Amino acid sequence: MEEIVKQNHNAIIENRNKFTLSGIKDVLSFDDETIMLNTALGRLAIKGSNLHILSFETETGDLAGEGRVH
Repeated sequence: MEEIVKQNHNAIIENRNKFTLSGIKDVLSFDDETIMLNTALGRLAIKGSNLHILSFETETGDLAGEGRVH
């Protein structure tokens, strides 16, 4: 049976330099070129250069980062 998603999921990318995401369950892996995330809707990959995770709130599922998003 498929899980019903009750939480909103958003991705905001500002000028390809900053990003904020919601609905994140876990950070699977990260380096300066790829951030692999697990969401309630499945996996999500952010690709770019000089990527950094600024914050990840596990209770709310909010993640903020910066770097050049491709």
